[in-house]
Amino acid sequence: MTHTRRTFLTGAALALGAAVTAGGAAAVAQQAAGADKPVLKFKNGKFRILQMTDLHTAYNNPHEVAQAEMTVQKMREMLAKEKPDLAVVTGDMITSGVELLDGGLEAAWENITRPFDQTNTPFVVTFGNHDHERDATMAEQLAMIARAKMNLTYSADPTHPGAGTCCLPILASDGGEAMRLWFFDSHSSPVIEGMGGYDWIRNEQIQWYRAESAKAEQRAGHPVPGLAFFHIPVPEYWVVHQTDAATGSAGETPGSPELNSGLFTSMIERGDILGIFVGHDHVNDYAALYKGIALVYGRKTGFGAYGDLERGGRVIELTEGKTGFDTHVSTPLREELYWSYWK
Repeated sequence: MTHTRRTFLTGAALALGAAVTAGGAAAVAQQAAGADKPVLKFKNGKFRILQMTDLHTAYNNPHEVAQAEMTVQKMREMLAKEKPDLAVVTGDMITSGVELLDGGLEAAWENITRPFDQTNTPFVVTFGNHDHERDATMAEQLAMIARAKMNLTYSADPTHPGAGTCCLPILASDGGEAMRLWFFDSHSSPVIEGMGGYDWIRNEQIQWYRAESAKAEQRAGHPVPGLAFFHIPVPEYWVVHQTDAATGSAGETPGSPELNSGLFTSMIERGDILGIFVGHDHVNDYAALYKGIALVYGRKTGFGAYGDLERGGRVIELTEGKTGFDTHVSTPLREELYWSYWK
């Protein structure tokens, strides 16, 4: 399936731009990841992302403890099967108390991050609404996650609301910046009284994205294609939900904010985002195209999450030198719902 949204530079011009900016892209990548962290890079022309979402771990009673252990085991199974170059967990990782867990919240985060360290899989998390309800600030929780050796999550600007809004480049085989992965904290309840529903990605985060996107374009000489990950779907998911254009399960109305903060519009204007990947709604796992941007749900992973869909994840496969992606839902026993977007 091929769609057209905005023309990128091609051929010799693209190759020249990559060569000129290769050194700068490598420096940006290392700065973002940290000096002792892995840098994301295409290998043999491919880059594979495993999205897991809505782990919903809790430790208040024996039943929740058993569910949390099953969820962590499911994570291990998915990592062993898919062997991703990057894992992304899009929110609602710890959804209730941790009374029966020695070590409390810090131990709960260690349980979640341990499978990535054990398999040497780089990972990023984006916080969900339930993660914001814990008895620790988002900065404190990010510090707990940052103890994991394979963690790449960071706050690009610690003054922004929430934590973990950041960007990571994927380098081409020649060291140039091939793609960008954007991660946003989508928060929890509205900060303005009477708004109802869920919070929205804030203006500070949107302006940061616009500025960083423009810098990347200036370095490369063209918009650098990217993917965005966060927990709560933007209101544009409502539109595709009401059509028959989606591939996959559309079992519930998107739990989007009632207010539209303009993130999707900014992505249209910047012309670099190919797809948005979210969680939050446990019986949705569809992919659809809207205004030239793919709107995609992950498959829920956690046994504490409601709904009858089989627990698993979503695989996103990128190809070096091409603009787009292939994606499908994966469980330990099967692959399904194949969908592609290539420009």
